[in-house]
Amino acid sequence: MKENPDKSSHTERDTKAALLDLLEKQNPEIGEMIEKDPALKGDLLKNEELLSRLAFSIQTRSTMVRSGPFPPAEEMILVEEKHAGYIAHLMAVHKQSIDTRSDLSNKAMNFKFYERIVSQLSGLTLGILSLVLAGYLGINGHDVLGGVIGGTTVIALVTVFVTGREYKPKSSKKNQSLAKDNQPPTEKDDSTDV
Repeated sequence: MKENPDKSSHTERDTKAALLDLLEKQNPEIGEMIEKDPALKGDLLKNEELLSRLAFSIQTRSTMVRSGPFPPAEEMILVEEKHAGYIAHLMAVHKQSIDTRSDLSNKAMNFKFYERIVSQLSGLTLGILSLVLAGYLGINGHDVLGGVIGGTTVIALVTVFVTGREYKPKSSKKNQSLAKDNQPPTEKDDSTDV
């Protein structure tokens, strides 16, 4: 069944009229212009492209950027009038979110604290046991083995447990000078040379 062309054009005009009414409500300047020149309303309703451009320009002009979870106070008042209790609910949800983030942060800090305590105690225990073992081996005639266990091995393991990182011996001066030689030259400012 075909739709009546008069009926479709009638609904199209109603849609355009509704859009124009909305634009008048959002922008009082347009309403004032139409009151001064009523023919302007008819021209806008006839010219769909002009009406859509006007709507687009008004929409882009009134776009607002917000930061934070809450709308401006004027909008909050309007929302509260239409949906009583919504703003209080929004505040409660936001407060719960902040509390949850705070709890998670506290748990993470406590975990890191206990992890460091356990690491330091493990490093201390390992160091003492290794030195006792090195001393025992040294007393019983295994000087080299006792020296290896009591030397760099213990230092590396204790460093790993206490700092939580891999042990890296300090580089020698020769390695540092090689690293400097491999860096690209920096530009000098000619105005400061004397």
